[in-house]
Amino acid sequence: EYTVNPDTQNIDFENAKVFTLSKAEQKALEGKQLHEVAEYLIQHYGNTHHIPGIEYWEYIFKNPNQAPRELKDGKYYICLGSILRSTTGHWVIPRSRWSDSWFYIDYYWPGNYQDPLPSVVLLEKYFL
Repeated sequence: EYTVNPDTQNIDFENAKVFTLSKAEQKALEGKQLHEVAEYLIQHYGNTHHIPGIEYWEYIFKNPNQAPRELKDGKYYICLGSILRSTTGHWVIPRSRWSDSWFYIDYYWPGNYQDPLPSVVLLEKYFL
């Protein structure tokens, strides 16, 4: 089971411009509940950025040569526009990390506070 953000369907990912939060914003969100992170993103970036989900996660995995270099720094990134239900019944968020020449993809479990909050991927909205 999974959810998708209808706002990000049919986006041209090849030409989409990636945006990640500043270190200060990321630090301020550490320890927050996931719904608080989502509310922050919507409030501060909802008018200017898309919040991609599993479709973008899948795109960068299948097209590593077309993925933006900003995501190839070895850090973990989450696509908060989707929530997936694992086979164990836990809800998780798509997560990826660049590893030499490919993307390692897995899931971020919001209930595991041992792991710091990965960087959130946003895509700039472009207006014609």
